[in-house]
Amino acid sequence: MKKHRRADFGVSIVCCALIAVLGACGPRTPRTYTIGILNDAPPTDGTMNGFREALTGRDAPAGFRISFIYRGYVGDSPKAAEAEATRILAEKPDAIAAFGRTSILAAAATLHGKGLPVIFAPYGDPVRAGLVESLRHPGGTMTGVYLGKDMGKFFEWIHKVSPSVRRMFIPRFGAGWVSPTDAEANFEEIRAAAKFFAIEPLFATIGSPADMPRAIETLAGQTGILILPTPEQISEFAPFATARGIPIYSFLPAHIGQGALIAYSYDFATAGRQAARLMSMVMRGINPADIPVEKAEYSVTINLKAAGALGTVIPDEVLAQADMVER
Repeated sequence: MKKHRRADFGVSIVCCALIAVLGACGPRTPRTYTIGILNDAPPTDGTMNGFREALTGRDAPAGFRISFIYRGYVGDSPKAAEAEATRILAEKPDAIAAFGRTSILAAAATLHGKGLPVIFAPYGDPVRAGLVESLRHPGGTMTGVYLGKDMGKFFEWIHKVSPSVRRMFIPRFGAGWVSPTDAEANFEEIRAAAKFFAIEPLFATIGSPADMPRAIETLAGQTGILILPTPEQISEFAPFATARGIPIYSFLPAHIGQGALIAYSYDFATAGRQAARLMSMVMRGINPADIPVEKAEYSVTINLKAAGALGTVIPDEVLAQADMVER
């Protein structure tokens, strides 16, 4: 009788062990992961939405229940953005996502030394701005997506589509357009690319888009206009430029619908998904210092309506190389 009891006792131990193992392997309660969001303005909504959808949709990281702290746009005021970053920090998020220049710089200033991971998207030159030590090894608590405009590639496209252009007018809209550091970085790239294609760069500060028609009147023939990431609207002056036979080249895809001949641009939602991929790496325990900053993915759109209005004939072999052609 005692032998049977020992056998039963042994079986009970094995069963308990199996139950414990199976319980550990069964469904686990997802970990709540809170992400605070700083967002500049409507132009960066596409990036933010791509980010959120990637983290909560079909390809969301397994094992997490993600929540967001977001109270709307911070605008272009550094003080307002830093105040919002401070408010978010008080709610003890696990990480921060920042979209747009003002938000990204506010996150860097407010969260420095706090040890909180920050994913940004997109920023022009994060190394020059001091956000990261290098693109390959960020070295701190920030990593993300940088623009990496590749001005040489854009000028190559300009030359393909408009080989007769010999001067490029580059307006800078107002003092708040971009930081002096970032502006000079852009201008250095433009000078180098323009020189390679024998194009003379003409830099000018313009108060607002409404002042552009007057500036366009002064431009000689064989001149193009290069629009950097502002303003959002070029419809105030694009028809005036087209009427004078002056093509517009832009870094914003929305400008194609407003009369630009070429847009060499990154996709906002794709940049958001890139940022989400980096955030998921942080969620899995990888240090942001070891996650390389990714370059935004660019594409080329050619506007045949604008080409027709300008009297520009674009060869079929050039059109075939574009990512998108608006007809």
